[in-house]
Amino acid sequence: MKSADEWLRKFLGKPARGILPKCLGGAVVLLFVLLASRKHLAQAGEGGVRLLTLLMLALPMALGCVLVLREMERREESLFHVCLGLTLVLCGMFARLLFLDRANGDFEFYLSDWIRIFRENTFSGAMHKNVGEYQVLYQYILFLISRLPVSPLYAVKAVSFVGDVLLAWGVVRLSQPGRAETAFGAALLVPTFVLNGSMFAQCDSLFCACALLALSASMQDRPLAASALFALSLSFKLQAVFLFPVIPALWLHRRLDLRGIGVFVLTLLCCAVPALAGGKSVTSILSVYTTQTGIYTGLNYGSPGFFALLNSQGLDSYAYGTLGILLALGSAILWQCRFASEEADRDNTLFYACVTVLCVVYFLPRMHERYFYLGEALCLALALRDRRTLPAALLVMLASFSAYLQTAVPLGVASLMVPAAVCLLAAGKRTHPAGSSCQP
Repeated sequence: MKSADEWLRKFLGKPARGILPKCLGGAVVLLFVLLASRKHLAQAGEGGVRLLTLLMLALPMALGCVLVLREMERREESLFHVCLGLTLVLCGMFARLLFLDRANGDFEFYLSDWIRIFRENTFSGAMHKNVGEYQVLYQYILFLISRLPVSPLYAVKAVSFVGDVLLAWGVVRLSQPGRAETAFGAALLVPTFVLNGSMFAQCDSLFCACALLALSASMQDRPLAASALFALSLSFKLQAVFLFPVIPALWLHRRLDLRGIGVFVLTLLCCAVPALAGGKSVTSILSVYTTQTGIYTGLNYGSPGFFALLNSQGLDSYAYGTLGILLALGSAILWQCRFASEEADRDNTLFYACVTVLCVVYFLPRMHERYFYLGEALCLALALRDRRTLPAALLVMLASFSAYLQTAVPLGVASLMVPAAVCLLAAGKRTHPAGSSCQP
């Protein structure tokens, strides 16, 4: 037994190369399919439809395994850590299956109706109808979903799960160096990230993943790739603009260049070409962005932000809303002025991106409970890179989670956690300057 124990320890301690890690990844995907097939899926259907549903749900799982194995091989991690990474991916994806049959108001009143309209029309007819308030890139996805013989609820959530995996990959790329399996597993198991797609059928992970990968590309001196990814993020959701105040400072630090403007515009045009070819006008494409700012006129929609501290009933929403916009803009400029005067290494870039997004979302009016999603992801990447920032990250996550489910933490209390987290981050920045981070 002693010799067997020693052999196993050496075997698991070897760098993961060759066919074995890939076989382990395939086995984990098959295990996920088996677990999913044993779960009661009320809308999975029977026969071929059920099999297609299982394969569709296995796609994000397979992508997660591929990305984990890629990172492990690149970093020459041991087979033991590969097994840990694959297990964490399995846990994260299975957690999403627990809420698969839950449908909230957004899906029942909006998404399901939009998919029905897409199903009843050709692509050109659907584009002419200007369905929904999502950008065209997600409208293409909804159109493809409408052509599948599976439950629209499951298909929408499977797309969000793909975004969750890409988001986890973005967190890994931002938080390096460090354990890839830890970063991947943590990103897949954050409660709000699990609930965003699996319970609420939202697609925030898609725009957020593109934004994180864009920021990572800028740190790797790939300015054109970063510009294209920033454009893809904006093509999914308007909320991508929360990160845009960081762009001027990145340009000053030569992480981006003027060529990126052309790449940014070209990427946006490429995303819009199918819709334009289908008959949608340029005005209708751009109006999606302006309409979103006009639909919601209240000061706060469940977000743990500044306006959750106020009793907004009877307040002048225009005046207070403008005040919030000025506070958000002012805080972003102040942080970016600080960033412009320091080095643009990975620690500084991640820190200033994180606090900028948190402050912008905190002060802006008309924010929903899920709009701290990008800030949470950046906080997580920062905490994985420097564990001293973990308390601040946990505060932001708890505030966001409380807003999601309206837990015992009142919204007013949750709204105080975000500035407390920013203060903790700023205090840690003064005490521990960039370059002295303590790696996990």
